[in-house]
Order: sequence, then C-alpha cells, then structure tokens
Amino acid sequence: MRNRVADPVQFVDVRSLVMTRPEFIDVRGL
Repeated sequence: MRNRVADPVQFVDVRSLVMTRPEFIDVRGL
C-alpha cells in the first residue's frame, strides 16, 4: 500500500482483491 492520496488505480486494485480474495483482508489487516 502506498501513501498516495486518492489513488484510483490502487483503490480499484485493492477492491478487486477484496472481492476475489476476502481472506486477503484478514492477512493484510485492512
């Protein structure tokens, strides 16, 4: 995770990961 402010690409990427891999959140601790 970058310290970028309002990064659309990162945001979408993270959202996709969350949707496809819910367990990823637990590992990352988001």
